[in-house]
Parts: sequence; structure tokens; C-alpha cells
Amino acid sequence: MPIARRSLLVGGAAFVTGAAAVALSNTRRSPDFDGIRRRADAIAGRNRIVIGYGSPQTFFVAPYTEKDAAIPRGQATSVDPANLDPALNGIDESLSIYPDGFFSRACHAIFVCGSLILDDARAGGTYGPAWIILVASAESGVGGIFKTAHLGVHHEFSSLIWQKFPDLIKAWQPLMPVGWQPARDNAEALAAAETGSADPAAGFLTPYGRTSLENDFNVYAETAFAEPTLLRDLGRTYQVVAKKAGLLVAAYTALDDRMHDVFAKLELAQFGSAFPQTLSEGYAVPAPTTMPQPSIVDHSETRTLKRKKP
Repeated sequence: MPIARRSLLVGGAAFVTGAAAVALSNTRRSPDFDGIRRRADAIAGRNRIVIGYGSPQTFFVAPYTEKDAAIPRGQATSVDPANLDPALNGIDESLSIYPDGFFSRACHAIFVCGSLILDDARAGGTYGPAWIILVASAESGVGGIFKTAHLGVHHEFSSLIWQKFPDLIKAWQPLMPVGWQPARDNAEALAAAETGSADPAAGFLTPYGRTSLENDFNVYAETAFAEPTLLRDLGRTYQVVAKKAGLLVAAYTALDDRMHDVFAKLELAQFGSAFPQTLSEGYAVPAPTTMPQPSIVDHSETRTLKRKKP
């Protein structure tokens, strides 16, 4: 099973430990459950998706079933509602960059959990067939929870885009350095992210991007939408960065041509011409037969998914 199916969000949060975490817990107020529900419903409604939290066994949307909620070689726990507010802030801010209805064409739900372990390594997010999962943990602090959600929306959503374009995968491979090899699993990817460094001359914006083709694409996506000036400047300096950025622009624009205006505002549309043929040739996105209804999946029971054998 490819590493990116259990994609690991690295660098999205500065974890808070010790006295800082104690201070956070001492100042936290009891969550407003009704307010959280209303807020999540409003965000979900604007974006035509489901926003869910509660038992990770409920992390699925029709036509999928509970068996599809199982995270391959991973386990998740339910989120503490007290941590949902900054996560919703991050989700809302990230979704606002996309044109109306764009996000729901590929992703029908965003689920928030309290912790996520993949291949025995702590992760910040992953994705399923038609949804993404983000972590909101108290030890990350309010700022860390926000940043994990803010970057995580773009990072994990890009994997759903990646899966739609086989030609994108074929085009990305030649842009990797000669002799490049992917990480064996998430544990190795996490170690590489913690000890390595960015290498834009080789096309890697972060050390995590070096760990797989899809993880590289994920990093380009989160950088494009969260730090577009950085990607623009690196693209003007390094040809391989420009080519990868061009593929990203082509893929998102193929899904919805309104994304061209988004990339133009981010000053990244210039890289869309890095390839003579766009990924949209011969590809048509079917209109969804039914639009998912916005709702909250909220169960009081806290469970931990059992590790699924590889």
C-alpha cells in the first residue's frame, strides 16, 4: 500500500509541551457544544461538505460504509471538543481560497480526530476515498491546532487531486533526482523530515517532500496556498520547482478552470505554461449525482481504531 495513502503532515504544528501545555489546559474553558455544532454546520454548508468529529469509526460518507473508515496500518482517537474551535478556524480559512463548490468535487467530508498514529509514528492528517482527516491535539497548542488544520486542508486534499490524474503521477516522476528512492513507510518519512533539510535546487521544498512522489506534491500544494510568495520566488530561481508548480497549477485547473484565477491572484499562474500540454486534455470531471448534505457527525463515545494488519 503506497505511503501517501497514510500521508503524514509534518511541519504544520509546533508542538507545545511541559509548562506551556499545562498553562493551556488551565486556561481552557468548557466547550460550547451547541456553538461548535452551529459553526461547523455553517462552514460545511458554505462548502457543500460534511464536517465530522466523534468516533473515528464514523469517519465516512455515503456510499461508503464503516469498513471504509478503517485507517490502513493506523489508529485514531476522538477529538476533545475543547480543541475544535482553532481547528475550525484553520479549516474555514483554507476552504475560503477555493471557488464555490470546487472542494466538494473531490472531497465530500473533513473529519477531525484527537490523535493519529501511522506506522507507529504520530501524524497530523491522512485521507480516505472521499474525505480527509485532520488532527486537533491539545499538546499542539491553539496555534499548532490552527496551523495543522490550515495546512492540512491543502495538504490532504491535494492527495485526492493526485489520485484523479494518472498522467500527473507519470509527469512528476522524471522531475525527481537521478537515483531517488521513496521512504519505506511513514516512520522513515517522519525521521527524514526531522533530520533533513529543504533542497529547492533538487526540487524539494521540505525534507518531507523527498519521501514520496505524492508527499512531494502535497508539500507543493500546501506551499502554493499558504506561502505562495515563497513558491513563486523559488520557481523563478529553480527550473525544477517551476515545472512542479506548473503541474500543480495544471492539475487543479483541469478539475475546475476557475482555479486559473485563483492561481493568478497568488502569482502562480505563470508556471502553468511550464508544460506544453495541460492535464485537462482528455479528462472530464463528471458532475456529482448528489451533493453531500452538510452535517455534523458527533458521537460521545470515544474509541480507538485497532491497528489493521498490513
